[in-house]
Amino acid sequence: MRTKHHLLFCFGFVLAIGHPFALSAEDEIELNPRVKPQVMRDIMWVWSTPEMDQEGEHTLATWAFANTVQKMQLLNLQNAMMCGSGLPDNDEEAIKLTEDALSANRMVWEIVADDGSHKPPFAYTKTAARIRRLYDKYPKIEAVLLDDMTSLSVNAGFEAKHIRAIRDLLPDKYLDIKIWGVVYTMNMRQPVVDEIIKALDVVHLWVWHGRDLADLDEHVAFIEELAPEKPIVLGLYLHDYGEGRSMPLDILQQQCQTALRLAHAGRIEGMVFLTVINNAEVLQWTADWIQEVGDQKIGEAP
Repeated sequence: MRTKHHLLFCFGFVLAIGHPFALSAEDEIELNPRVKPQVMRDIMWVWSTPEMDQEGEHTLATWAFANTVQKMQLLNLQNAMMCGSGLPDNDEEAIKLTEDALSANRMVWEIVADDGSHKPPFAYTKTAARIRRLYDKYPKIEAVLLDDMTSLSVNAGFEAKHIRAIRDLLPDKYLDIKIWGVVYTMNMRQPVVDEIIKALDVVHLWVWHGRDLADLDEHVAFIEELAPEKPIVLGLYLHDYGEGRSMPLDILQQQCQTALRLAHAGRIEGMVFLTVINNAEVLQWTADWIQEVGDQKIGEAP
């Protein structure tokens, strides 16, 4: 298992006015948000879309309208990808949405360019400043995500230099904020994408067409060969968007079991569950599977 991007904090006390005092487990998590993952549940994430939230209680049958915390509870997970429309363009709303999901152990915020588009000039100056301020308040934010990067953005002229420009806007202590980028297997072999992948801190790999999930091992191997030791977080669609259909349960099972095997082998560092379409059968299967495998120790497949 790759561990270079995870910080393990080992102390059990701190000094205050010259006197040591013991930390509770809850305090230690709060003070030390970057804790080394131990079990599969620690590297599993829900993909949340706050703009779709609807008030009230929700079940797996109304998953798409559940808020971030409800999504985590419904799948018994603890990590949140704050996506959809991405980080709001004002601090007040960004703080509210972050605080609403602050029970998450780990958090990633999707960001968009300052003008909200996937078109030049791909400037992130204001967005990066907002992330810095947010991180100062909530250091559990461990990454920003560039969604639709190898599709919409690349087609409009996005290059590796734009990622490096974002990195320059997150210096010093903000180096702890990693830059994740969505890489679709259907277009990851474009020549320009090679350098983009190498410029990322983390490759967030997605298979758009369900029919291509049979080659999931090969897709991961491509990234491994192109950028050895580059952390990979695998996206797991719960709807076959490429084919415009519900995800067949046999393909869903194959996808999840392959991801589990890759995680135990240390070839991926996470998996993210995404659907914005309600399907009670698919969500129930997913919840049951997470319940079955979530407490497996990473690297110790049964």
